[in-house]
Amino acid sequence: EAKRLAALQKRRELKAAGIDMAKVKMKKKKGIDYSAEIPFHHKAPLGFYTQDEEQSIVQKTELLNVGVDKLEGERRDDVLDKQQKADARKNRKRKKENLPLDVVLNNKRNDPEQVVKR
Repeated sequence: EAKRLAALQKRRELKAAGIDMAKVKMKKKKGIDYSAEIPFHHKAPLGFYTQDEEQSIVQKTELLNVGVDKLEGERRDDVLDKQQKADARKNRKRKKENLPLDVVLNNKRNDPEQVVKR
């Protein structure tokens, strides 16, 4: 009778602590029942601090549909392509509007006297 009462008391104490003995009996002797519990999970003890700050941080950092392009910024080769296209547009516009000035600038660039000898 004493053994039975001790076992009954033990089951009640374990149940009060959150360990259900009915689940333990159904478990295999080796391994963890992954469908019944989370392995190696320990609940955090109740503390003196609130979690309001932590919850607000989690809400602020929700991920949006952000592409890699937005995170990394513009690629260098794309920027160079845009600059080259803009320069080409400027040159074409200058040729149409002021052809003599364009001829003078090209002559300065191609003048053999201006080339520095090494």
